Amino acid sequence: MTNADEDDVGLDSLAASFGAIWETARDRSVNTAFRARYAFRWLLDVLEAGLDGDLAECGVYRGGFSYMLARAIVLAKASKRVHLFDSFVGLPEVGQKDRAWYRQGQFRETDGLKDEVERYFEDQGMSTVVRIHAGWFADTFRAIPADQRFCFVHFDGDLYSSTRQCFESIYPRLVAGGVLVLDDFFTVSSGLREAVREHLRGSGELLFAGPEEAVCLVKGRTPGPSDEPYLLDPAATDGFPVSMEAVAGDEDYFRSILEKGANRLTIPVIREQIERLSSQVSGFKTMLGYHEKVLEWSTGRTAGRGPRQACHARWDLKTEDRARALSPRAKSTLVSRMAEVSAATQFAFGVLIVPTLGGDSIKAVMGEAFQSWQLGDRGVLIAIAIRERDSRIQTGPSGRRVLGDDDAARILRESLDPHLARGDFVGGLTATATAIQAILESIE
Repeated sequence: MTNADEDDVGLDSLAASFGAIWETARDRSVNTAFRARYAFRWLLDVLEAGLDGDLAECGVYRGGFSYMLARAIVLAKASKRVHLFDSFVGLPEVGQKDRAWYRQGQFRETDGLKDEVERYFEDQGMSTVVRIHAGWFADTFRAIPADQRFCFVHFDGDLYSSTRQCFESIYPRLVAGGVLVLDDFFTVSSGLREAVREHLRGSGELLFAGPEEAVCLVKGRTPGPSDEPYLLDPAATDGFPVSMEAVAGDEDYFRSILEKGANRLTIPVIREQIERLSSQVSGFKTMLGYHEKVLEWSTGRTAGRGPRQACHARWDLKTEDRARALSPRAKSTLVSRMAEVSAATQFAFGVLIVPTLGGDSIKAVMGEAFQSWQLGDRGVLIAIAIRERDSRIQTGPSGRRVLGDDDAARILRESLDPHLARGDFVGGLTATATAIQAILESIE
């Protein structure tokens, strides 16, 4: 039994708690650790931003994913609740768009599932943190009070009709900057994907691809210039903007693909399905484009290149957060600022954050990254090793002509260290880049 009032770690340490939280939750969820971690990082971003509103899980199953959400807000000491929406008797009537893949009553686990989920949260000491809304989405969504607001929603409703109901009733209650994570977008079934596309036609928002089948929408977030390096080919996404930014630096995910060969097997299967079913079901191009891009990036790792480099060889910004110190929104902010500095100075910037040096020197770790990323003559690499509390700036020959070791040490001391002492990685890195920019712009 977990006491919801003990072991409060606060938001700063919550990211490190994911493993322990998921270990408790995973047997009661159909999600994988990759998708769970993806959603967890978006949740951290929402909590860090201090957005108003509660959390919601639409499609609860046995409550494992819901436990992860509830435990996170308890540990973060956030004054929020998790609203759980589910029929607890499987899928509703299946419409024409989904009949090739689903059937009514599918995913019905057992009689009395609602009672089982209620007992589970009672046993975990979290019955006051969650509120269960049992029934079809068409009914329970309509019963939501008019003033109810959400900051984070995880949707696993599978069907076109259920997804449309989410966009009609839940999404309007999502606050600006709030996050909607949707499972099962990159699958052979097209209903959920079609409902998402209908929403995007009206909103113009940017869709963030996640590991495996998951995607995310940040309410009001439309594409900008800093997103261009991460966008899938529009020809593979029916013209809608789909960004790979949130998954591009997931080392564990790419490593798993290489080890299991999952996408090497999946892509031929998808191609066969496209040929066989293209006259019946639309939307396969999006799924195929995503899987091919992930395979391309993961294959690029075997050639000693980062995932982004494998796809965008001419892109002049590399960011690799091996320590996962940055939330998706924080990383997006950093990428945007680094892109501005890179454009202004015509230098290729890189950022490397590692959890530990593992006995190596930071100079050696940086040297390997500098070479593999091909930063070259006009390259600048800023690196942070968290456990060792070490940092360093490395430049190519052109940069070294004006940015000596003394200048680099001063910039780290004055611009980076004060921010890192507060846990502000983005503030420290952007201040460091700004200080470097001022020196590099002195080059004639």
